[in-house]
Amino acid sequence: MARVDFVKIEAEKRLLYEQRLAAIFNIPIDEAVAVAKRQRLPAFRINDCIEHNSVTSLIEKGKQFLTAVSWYKNAYWIRENKDFFTHSKEAEQGQIVFQNPSSFLPVLALDPQEKEIILDMCAAPGAKTSHIAALSKNKAIIYANDAHRGRAFQMKKFLASVAASIEEITTLPAQSLVKLYTQKFDKILLDAPCSGEGMMDIYSQEDIKNWSLKRINRLSKLQKKMILSAFDLLKKGGTLVYSTCTFAPEENEEVISYLLKKRPDAGIITLSFDDLVVADGLTEWQGNALDPRLSGTKRVIPDGMLEGFYLAKITKYENGHSSD
Repeated sequence: MARVDFVKIEAEKRLLYEQRLAAIFNIPIDEAVAVAKRQRLPAFRINDCIEHNSVTSLIEKGKQFLTAVSWYKNAYWIRENKDFFTHSKEAEQGQIVFQNPSSFLPVLALDPQEKEIILDMCAAPGAKTSHIAALSKNKAIIYANDAHRGRAFQMKKFLASVAASIEEITTLPAQSLVKLYTQKFDKILLDAPCSGEGMMDIYSQEDIKNWSLKRINRLSKLQKKMILSAFDLLKKGGTLVYSTCTFAPEENEEVISYLLKKRPDAGIITLSFDDLVVADGLTEWQGNALDPRLSGTKRVIPDGMLEGFYLAKITKYENGHSSD
């Protein structure tokens, strides 16, 4: 029996991954390699769901290790000595939440407000859910779901620890939620399970072993089912934010394109973020034209601090069809 050359297989997969990155971002292969290699700094935001009087003292004591996130108030990059913050009483008491700031963007795009009925469809581990609560002054009516019971249990403990007010926690597949709820939601976040390319280290043997086009295509099929379920649960005039931490167009623009074809009353709201450089969504991939409205969706390119991310903000038209 021929011996399997795993080293060669890994090298071929890395090259394919780098070639795809070069095509996605329209950059030379050497720049794609640099993007793929970039490490991300840890970060935290101050939790507005809870009293955080001692955080000012923590930040003052650890200021030599921190850089403020320029485009988001009360969030900090941890340049070094992460343990100083993760082992602090402020972390233990839920006064700070550890999150890469790329993950702030879906909730900022959702723009949660007081008294809105909001569904977070794939909510675990709960950091984005807690952010929804914080931005709505803990007065939104939040439903949090995650299909993985173990993760949902841990999320419930986490949300309690950061004092996020949650109406209900469920443990159903996101694509099945449309069968559970008879009510419609003002706003929905679908931070979909994905291949996680934005967080990958392709020189990690484990990461590259788990990466494949087969897995990407399998996830894309699941994400398409999830986004139809999400859209069908949305009120007319409501807002749906779809996000992933991956680069694959099959899991990003192609999912949104699928929704636009299947639901004529779906429309794209063009995203913009002050003081943050993001790339437009793709309107073509591998020779296939996609809906031109996808340029209004956005991609975060890893820069040594931010993780890679994709975001789309979608509305359901009041009159039953897009005016585009």
